[in-house]
Amino acid sequence: MSSDEEPDYMSEEFLAACVKDVRPGLVFQKSTKRQHQLEEKQQKANEKYREKNKPVRELEAERREKGMKEAIPVQNKGFAMLRKMGYNPGEGLGKAGEGRTEPVPVELKADRGGLGREAAIKEIVSRKLTMLARKISNQSSTSSLAEFRNRMKDQATQRLVAADLRKSQRMCENLDEQKGTDKPAEPWFWPEKEPEEEEEGDKKKLKLEEEVEDEKPKEDEDDQLEPTEKLELLTTYLRRVHLYCIWCGTLFDDDQDLSSNCPGFTREDH
Repeated sequence: MSSDEEPDYMSEEFLAACVKDVRPGLVFQKSTKRQHQLEEKQQKANEKYREKNKPVRELEAERREKGMKEAIPVQNKGFAMLRKMGYNPGEGLGKAGEGRTEPVPVELKADRGGLGREAAIKEIVSRKLTMLARKISNQSSTSSLAEFRNRMKDQATQRLVAADLRKSQRMCENLDEQKGTDKPAEPWFWPEKEPEEEEEGDKKKLKLEEEVEDEKPKEDEDDQLEPTEKLELLTTYLRRVHLYCIWCGTLFDDDQDLSSNCPGFTREDH
C-alpha cells in the first residue's frame, strides 16, 4: 500500500495489526516475572485448597442440591409400589392424574431457633398490625382519642410499664442468646445499646449505619406502639417461646406448668 492510499480500516490485515499491537505490558525484569509466577501459583493453590476443604454446610448444600435434581431410581421400593398401582413417570398423582407432578419442595431451616419461635413471631406480627390498625381507627374518633389520652396520664402506671418493659427486654436478650439467637425477633425486643458498645473500628461503624438504614421502616412502625402495647407483645413472646413470666420470675417446664402455676398474663393478675 502506498503512502497516498487511504487504509482500509475494515480489512483483516489492519484489524490483525491493531489486535497485535494492543496488548498488556510485558514484564522485562526477571525478578518481577518470578514474583508474578509465584503469586499465580499461590492463587491456584489457595483455590485448590478451598475447593478441597469446603465448609460442612456448603458440602451439605451441594449434596442436597444434587440429590434433589436426581430422580428416584427404579430400584426404590416406594417407586416400585407406585408403579404397581398404575403410576407412570411424569404423570400427576391421583386417579385422573390431576395431582402434582413434582415432589413437595424442601424448606430448609438454617437458623437455630425452634419451630415454636417462628410461630410466635408470626402471631406477634399479626397482633402488632391489629394494634396499629386499631390505633388509626381510634384516632379518627375524637371521643376515643380523648379517652385514650386521659387514660395515659397516669404517670405511676407508665413508670411501672416502662420498668416492666426494660426488665422484659433484658430477659429476652439473655434467653434468646442462651438458645443461640443472635438477632431479636423485633428490633425493640432487646434493650437499646449505647453506640460505643456497638462500634469497634470503622468497619463496625459502617455496618451499624447500614443496619440502622435497613431497620428504619420497622422503627417508624414500632414508634407508633405505646409502651403498654410493646409490653403485651414482648410478654407474649417470652411466654410462648421461653415459657417465662417476668412477674413470676420463673422459667416453667412446659405449657401445662405455665398455665397451672402462673396467675395470669399481666401485672394485675399477679
